[in-house]
Amino acid sequence: MASVYSISIAQVQGLDGDQVVFVPASHVFVVRDIWAYWNSSSELIAKLHVSGDDGQTFFFALWTTLDADPLAFWQGRAVIQNHITLSTDNPVDITVSGYLLSLP
Repeated sequence: MASVYSISIAQVQGLDGDQVVFVPASHVFVVRDIWAYWNSSSELIAKLHVSGDDGQTFFFALWTTLDADPLAFWQGRAVIQNHITLSTDNPVDITVSGYLLSLP
């Protein structure tokens, strides 16, 4: 029986644009937690989309200068077989963690 350990799927400081994280061959990602922090006081708005294999957004965060809390959090289970895409329109710090499981 294989041991299961949490891994860091992505850690990006100041992500601005798109970043694709590919699943290693013969594995799947199980995304469990996403932490995002908008730390840009010079921008009026920021959006973050985290999407799966077929472009489906399973986490979205929106920040404006009116928001009191620059932190956004998601917890769940999303099984990713090919890749995830992290997409922002202004700088956001993001951490994605979960499991890397081998396929049978």
